Amino acid sequence: MAMVNNTERPIDIFHNPHPEGVLPPPFYRPPSSVVTGRRRTRSCIIGGLLIDNDEGRRWFKDTYNIELADHHREDMNVRLRLIPLLKEKNIDAYSCHTAPRRLEGVVCDWLIVTHIQLGPFVHSGPDYYEEVYDEDVKPVPGVKEEKVKAQLKKEIGIETCGYKSYYSNWYY
Repeated sequence: MAMVNNTERPIDIFHNPHPEGVLPPPFYRPPSSVVTGRRRTRSCIIGGLLIDNDEGRRWFKDTYNIELADHHREDMNVRLRLIPLLKEKNIDAYSCHTAPRRLEGVVCDWLIVTHIQLGPFVHSGPDYYEEVYDEDVKPVPGVKEEKVKAQLKKEIGIETCGYKSYYSNWYY
């Protein structure tokens, strides 16, 4: 494994561009009392199994023997490693997507996308947080999610903690 500047960190880990100890600026997340925002249109709804940030970081350390920095700027490495593994292990999921936490702008979880519902969808949820709250369009987990959950645990060694859905403009 190649190293950068004689440090212990491999080249293929994406690093924090800020100096040591400097946290990234927080992204805006509306307070929990804010339940609406401006109206906007998204092309689809994605739903899937949620992997908690701590579980993703644990899995990354156990699998690659690399501890990601505490400031969470290197957390994207979890997603970047999971995407090819899903295909390599023939796991019945579309991709891995970031899943923002509502009140923690720097920390995100990961969504193993198992459901895509094409739109368009107009919604007026909180700005910069596009979780689906509308029960009429919100997908529900089914047999596929149980299968994928078992595959993730057996093939990759990672536990999921629930199911979420988001409005999105991503196509998989």
